[in-house]
Amino acid sequence: MSPSSIQLQGITIAAVNVEAMVHFYNHVFDASLEPFAAFGTTLYRGQLAGLRLVFCPNDFLGIQAEKNRQQLTFTVPDAGAIIKEAIDAGGRQVGELSQSPGQKAGSIADPDGNTIELVETS
Repeated sequence: MSPSSIQLQGITIAAVNVEAMVHFYNHVFDASLEPFAAFGTTLYRGQLAGLRLVFCPNDFLGIQAEKNRQQLTFTVPDAGAIIKEAIDAGGRQVGELSQSPGQKAGSIADPDGNTIELVETS
């Protein structure tokens, strides 16, 4: 099997505040998360940047993470606009937008505190 034959299909995120996370990702990233029943609990399934996205209640999984263990990075058309959307949807800006030739970059945090890097290229 060659590395080029491996493709990422989706990601599951353990969420502490599931409803706030669903609202945030639907509002900021148009994830179209919808509830479904599985394993005796309610999960949420949608799409994020062409990948399947699932939110699972953290208490169901029993994860004891104090900080996020992954960081998503997105190329976006307007980092400032996405930061504003994130704040409006219950997230927060992390640090300031930085600018270098041909690129702006910034970070946001979702309602559970997971950081997300935003890169705007020109």
